[in-house]
Amino acid sequence: MPMETKVSVIIPVYNPGEWLRKCAESLTEQSLKEIELLFVDDGCTDGSAEYIRSLALSDPRIRLITNRENIGPGRSRNRGIMEARGEYLAFVDADDYVSPDFLECLYTAAVAEQADIAKGLHCCVDLNGNRSTGKSAEMNRRLREAAGQGSPFYLIFTTDHQSALYRRDMLISNHAFYGTSGNAEDTFFLLQASFAAEKICFAEQAVYYYMERVGSRFRNLSVGRIEAELVSLQEMMRFAVAHDLNSRADIAHLGGHTGVVLGYVNALKAKEGGDQNTDRISAEIRDIFQDYPWKDELVEISSIMDSFLTEGVNLAPVPDMIRGVPFDWLCGNAEDWIRYLHRHAARMEISAWYLDSAVKKVALFPGNRKDKKEKMSSLRKMASGLPLNDTALNHFLKLKLFIFTGLNLYGMGNTGAGRLISRLLKSGRR
Repeated sequence: MPMETKVSVIIPVYNPGEWLRKCAESLTEQSLKEIELLFVDDGCTDGSAEYIRSLALSDPRIRLITNRENIGPGRSRNRGIMEARGEYLAFVDADDYVSPDFLECLYTAAVAEQADIAKGLHCCVDLNGNRSTGKSAEMNRRLREAAGQGSPFYLIFTTDHQSALYRRDMLISNHAFYGTSGNAEDTFFLLQASFAAEKICFAEQAVYYYMERVGSRFRNLSVGRIEAELVSLQEMMRFAVAHDLNSRADIAHLGGHTGVVLGYVNALKAKEGGDQNTDRISAEIRDIFQDYPWKDELVEISSIMDSFLTEGVNLAPVPDMIRGVPFDWLCGNAEDWIRYLHRHAARMEISAWYLDSAVKKVALFPGNRKDKKEKMSSLRKMASGLPLNDTALNHFLKLKLFIFTGLNLYGMGNTGAGRLISRLLKSGRR
């Protein structure tokens, strides 16, 4: 009698090199034995397909699916979803690995709780072996709160798609598949899957180890990457409109994803000096939102989207992981925020964080630039007329002191700055 398949693991494979061996070993040695491993060859040229075939000779749970052409990780996972036999599905990247009881812990919890999704922990591992689960643990905490309050999961479960099991019937019946873009395809998948899920459970002893590689993410930023993000954003918008996701939280959620894309555009401009491609992408984003039925509400609750959609000014912050951002670009960004707040004083309270972040980047720019002091003085003069009241700057005392007194505490740690601020407040200096 054939063994029942409890979990199907889908692994898109495209030239992972030496990392594939550790990934495959962590899966074949899982404590849960009633599994199948679907490796989807997406046009490998590094011998990975041959390695998988050799494994399959001694392990009948392994299947190799071969794409006729390179179609990307999202579509490769979709193919695996359709060919899988398991009750639950897991998704693992070919250069990552999982804890020995990853599948057993998640599957046991899912069955016991009759859950659509069982969520573990996502652990980032850098090239030095340093590990971090902080962001994933915080997401799980918020998901637990959402479950207790009956709040939607899809507003929280927005990343770490590999750290969970998904009930296959739930995905198929709700047409919850990965997006068609070459990047960010997992964001659209999670929106659909967590929107359809009625119950999520947790097994945090199940750990997915995500290997951070040199040259990944922001360092690999390109026009193609941003265009892929744009495709994902369009897919999310169509889904939101089709399902009437028009609450304030829903609109802010989409605006947040748009802000990420705009941040990538700004990062590329800062990194390469800007070109017609980034201007074209910005224009495409504005065109996309012309047909968004809740555009006015989005502008109302998002300073970044207000400046971008109504005035064409992109105030999204440059991701901190970008190296070599030009000093003049950072100064220009801070000046743009000050100009925006002069025109939109009513938005001071929700925009203070962005202004503080922009000024901080100028103040902490590395190196001994002779013009840094001059630029900081210029920013202070520009901001001197802003209605920076106590309500708006309640959590941004460094910015408040800089503008009102000229005292620049951005190079001082929060503890030391807090003590100095306390002494100043006690002395009556504001």
